[in-house]
Amino acid sequence: MSLFKSSGIILKISSLKENEFLFDVFTYEYGKLKMKTKKSKKEKNLDVWYIINFEVNVKKENTIHEIRNIKIKSEFDYNNKNYDTIYEYLFLLKNISDRCPYHMPIYEIYNIVYSLYQLEYISEEKIIFSHLKILSILWILNENSNNSVVKKILSFIWKESIKNILKLKWLDEGLKNELKTLLLK
Repeated sequence: MSLFKSSGIILKISSLKENEFLFDVFTYEYGKLKMKTKKSKKEKNLDVWYIINFEVNVKKENTIHEIRNIKIKSEFDYNNKNYDTIYEYLFLLKNISDRCPYHMPIYEIYNIVYSLYQLEYISEEKIIFSHLKILSILWILNENSNNSVVKKILSFIWKESIKNILKLKWLDEGLKNELKTLLLK
């Protein structure tokens, strides 16, 4: 058994039983971790996309670790974000939660999520571009498209850093919808 401190981004929360919750948290050092905790009445409710500091009690034989001393470092601000932007955020988190293996740090994905979190203004397009970059890192990006503009965007996403990708602006509705279909495959 070992105890360590870390910080991470909450990807998923589910209820196990009354006052006991299961979390998927994405950390820089340890990758995605599955943890559980009992919530006391004094603690503030947690939500997806919150950045938290915590302690984890790890036992080799367990795949679900005990989390404690949770401190919210930063809350996600839903204000001034439209439905489509929030939906794309949540879809991105779901894909990371579903597709990233446990206990495998993928630093570039963590940096992408953290970069998105720190942006003062975020558009639906920036989330879509970031999502495509994450799929390319995981080698599951579907590149099949007959549209030459989409092919150029995907080539750019494969080659460039998130810093350069987030500089991309404006997509017409048709192009945005075509890129979104690549996220679903």
